Amino acid sequence: MDFKNILSKSDVINVLELIHKSLSCINDANLAEIVSGITYLIPHDYAICGLAKLDINRKLNPYKIINVSYPFEWLELYIKREYYLIDPIVQNNFSNYKLQYWSDIYKIKSQSKNFLSLAHDFGLERGYANGVKDGNIGSLFVISGKNMKHNNRSDIILEYITPHLHQALISISKNKTRSEIKLSPKEKEVLKWIKEGKTSWDISMILEISDRTVNFHIDNIKRKLNVINRAQAVAVSLKQELIDID
Repeated sequence: MDFKNILSKSDVINVLELIHKSLSCINDANLAEIVSGITYLIPHDYAICGLAKLDINRKLNPYKIINVSYPFEWLELYIKREYYLIDPIVQNNFSNYKLQYWSDIYKIKSQSKNFLSLAHDFGLERGYANGVKDGNIGSLFVISGKNMKHNNRSDIILEYITPHLHQALISISKNKTRSEIKLSPKEKEVLKWIKEGKTSWDISMILEISDRTVNFHIDNIKRKLNVINRAQAVAVSLKQELIDID
């Protein structure tokens, strides 16, 4: 799908701004503010995000929830009655981690009519959900609104933003400090050249090592910093003062 023909210049600027903010997110309040900012791109009434683990029996165990604007009474009831065990949106998210529009899932998944009726009573009728898998941990980001519609523009925006929101959520949940992150001298050297915009091949020539070895170091860097790409690795390393700005 060609986003250039669907997103306006303003859309692209707003998406990039949200991504930039997610790179410097340091706490729950920051992330809630970023998620709230999506409303300027995709108007909605409610938003929530969280992390969960799957145990050996594939049972979902939520362990971090950031309520941005969901009805408190509904969330309290939802957790108390463990509705996440029957909610088709949640179950589908932690099965395939793909962008989903609620009504599409309701058409193909069986669900409790009482559950849906109760959710509608709280104004939760239409929405989007998306998440990212990270080992045995998964994220879920949800926005909902009575007048929300399914369209390519919203799909593209959420597909671009979600991985960065996921990384921000993972980062603040682990809250690693500089002293806890140990990069080898070679990894720091590779990071320095990534910051300069060098490719793996460029770095292999500069450091006189194989391209495969460079990529090995990059994979280790991403794992240690809990990031999903090179740009985030540079942003986190600068934030933690693991490498110098100059």
